[in-house]
Amino acid sequence: DRVEAKYKGGSKWYKGEITRVNVDGSYNINYDDGDQERRVPPSSVRLIGGGGGGAGSSRTSPRRGGGGGFDDSESDGGAAPKLGDRVEAKYKGGSKWYKGEITRVNVDGSYNINY
Repeated sequence: DRVEAKYKGGSKWYKGEITRVNVDGSYNINYDDGDQERRVPPSSVRLIGGGGGGAGSSRTSPRRGGGGGFDDSESDGGAAPKLGDRVEAKYKGGSKWYKGEITRVNVDGSYNINY
């Protein structure tokens, strides 16, 4: 899923993609600038949307020299995606994003989505 996450627990939000949901509920994230981070707690991850820089903005994590970030005042509290949330996801792992709704949160941290 496309998300914003607080790189290394910092205060700014950076765009990336969840590559794995770990058994403990944390996430592995590949940031858009190429940085990667493992075991990011759910409190440091939010779905993309609700403001920020918009789909065309380019944000890089601090390690890559970027100074941009997202305003915490636009945060939904950092909650992990949950049942009933409207999301965008890649159908069967393809390259195109489709709008849908989470209909089930599975015990392994994956989701069932109605597109």
